[in-house]
Amino acid sequence: MALELVNSLEEIMENIQTIDEYLSDPDPRLRSYAEDLIRRGTYYLAVNRGKEMRFYPSRFIGYKHNSRYAHSQNRSKDVLVTNKRISEIVGQELEKSAALEKEFKEFCKRLGFKPTRTGAFGVPRKYWRLQD
Repeated sequence: MALELVNSLEEIMENIQTIDEYLSDPDPRLRSYAEDLIRRGTYYLAVNRGKEMRFYPSRFIGYKHNSRYAHSQNRSKDVLVTNKRISEIVGQELEKSAALEKEFKEFCKRLGFKPTRTGAFGVPRKYWRLQD
């Protein structure tokens, strides 16, 4: 099963809402799944949600109508493809950011886990930031 790439900010925001719902779900399996997506990511969209900065991994938010089940069935996941599409939609390129890296670590701490030292395979994390 191959998922289609997102085409709009609204479709990205739908996936962000899905992750947020998983993070607050009473089912510990859904919460753990969302935490693992965040823990194992390398490229994130940083978004102000209320009074806090939250981070969403590109490999999940880059596919239309994504869910735990759809993501697990998507055999053609490709972070390079999702990164390119998200960059086109948000109008910016991924960048290393010491400030966002610090915020990311705080976000992980609020979720109750310690982030890895780097992104997957030792690659430094990079970010897009949605402006308020």
